[in-house]
Amino acid sequence: MFSEENQSELSCNFDHNHPIASRVSGEVINGRNTLKHIDKAISIFGGSKAKEDSWEYQQSYMLAHELGKRNVSVISGGGPGVMEAANRGTKDARNERAKAIGLNINIAAEINDRKHQDISIDFQHFASRKIIFTAHSDAFVVSPGGFGTLDELFEVVTLMQTDKTPIVPVILLGREFWAGLVDWIKEQMVGKKLLSEKHFNYIQIADHWEDCIKILEKEKII
Repeated sequence: MFSEENQSELSCNFDHNHPIASRVSGEVINGRNTLKHIDKAISIFGGSKAKEDSWEYQQSYMLAHELGKRNVSVISGGGPGVMEAANRGTKDARNERAKAIGLNINIAAEINDRKHQDISIDFQHFASRKIIFTAHSDAFVVSPGGFGTLDELFEVVTLMQTDKTPIVPVILLGREFWAGLVDWIKEQMVGKKLLSEKHFNYIQIADHWEDCIKILEKEKII
């Protein structure tokens, strides 16, 4: 669609006609078309640095495997670590009705061989990738991770808070990891009336992957 010169052009120009706007919208359209036949899907976020023998990798794998057996597709960021665990668990369920979906972003930290993905979608821009996450997810599970994982978590709850997306379950997997953050939000944000109790309650905590399943059952997602 664009010349090689235009493809590499990056500018903070908010003119809608600027090529970057077209590239972002093109990625959204491609993502929407690729996933339009997916029935039910849950996104699993988490750190790219998680090792295969880590708690968060194993828990994410088991959760995705169970979801796959229940005909639920799983969407991940397509990279290594927790993202790989999510796709791998789904694919290992060997259920044609449940797809392992990777929304792959072109950054060095998230390069993966994609062998655990049934559907791979490529993105150059985080904005379009986030739109696809939120447009196709019936719930979100957030495993331990770093800044990128926090960005995804707060993006999701902000869109729900501002009525830009439907309210769906947001589950933090791993109480030991997340408790400090949740306590801080409660004490500082809610305590100082910077955040309402209603919006704070969008977030739920699960100790283990089995607890995620129970919450998703209770919320009638699965």
